[in-house]
Amino acid sequence: MDQTLHEIQRGYILRYLSLSFPQAATPLSLLYELRRARYASTSQNLNWQLHYLEEKGWITLERKEIEIGEEEEILSAKITVAGIDLVDRRRKGEEVRF
Repeated sequence: MDQTLHEIQRGYILRYLSLSFPQAATPLSLLYELRRARYASTSQNLNWQLHYLEEKGWITLERKEIEIGEEEEILSAKITVAGIDLVDRRRKGEEVRF
């Protein structure tokens, strides 16, 4: 996937989460919104984007408790204050496009 498209999708995810703040959103609802906005995205790509945004400190993820050998499951994503500042352009983030 093109780097620019990754940046645009991350921006879309952050905007969506900022609109639902303080509520969290499920990966399924995020995937639905990305597809509704005509971004071809898969669950695998969305999970990658969510992990990236979490590592940057712009969102937090709620995960299902897993046993050894089980695959991680993300239950929800919620934007952080730093993420809101990024959406409001009070913080610079070159890895995201709005």
